[in-house]
Amino acid sequence: MKPEYRTRALDVAHAHLVWLTAQPSPLDAALEVLADVDARTAITTGSRDGTGRRAIGSHSDPTATTATARAEVAIAGQRTAKAIHADIDLVTITARRLRAIIGGTPPTGTGVARALADVGWCLTSPHTAEAWTSDDADLIDEVDHRCDVLARQTAVLRTRVETVLRQALRPAEPKPVQQAMRGCVSCARDG
Repeated sequence: MKPEYRTRALDVAHAHLVWLTAQPSPLDAALEVLADVDARTAITTGSRDGTGRRAIGSHSDPTATTATARAEVAIAGQRTAKAIHADIDLVTITARRLRAIIGGTPPTGTGVARALADVGWCLTSPHTAEAWTSDDADLIDEVDHRCDVLARQTAVLRTRVETVLRQALRPAEPKPVQQAMRGCVSCARDG
């Protein structure tokens, strides 16, 4: 990887990390949404396709739908929260190691704010990742790889958080009112 590509990759990671650490924190908001199973169940069971019908394969009994939806929502929320935490760990560890390779003493702290500080340090003169050099080809490859991982994984993390927040904004759609039953057309002619 050319040194200027390191800077581009770190610029991408920095932009995503700035968004993730903004106040109020979108990351904290997404984790709160994932923890609120009741609200997410209401959104899920209220969702219908554009014609007002339930999605194909769903159950017509609203009680059963709600019961199964709650369990599915809880499991999906746990999986997504676990993936977000794994992304945070990977980004934090990668940024910390990158800063250590380039020669900086990592600051204390954990999480996305720590990764933002590490990436910001790697972009600041005179110790930029672009200016860093080494005679060790394996170390150069590791720096390049870590810059690439930071760019990709921060994008994945931001996308996960945005998806959770976007889904939380979708209000539950009102349930359609069932039309009154009509008699049989054949019977109506006879009567």
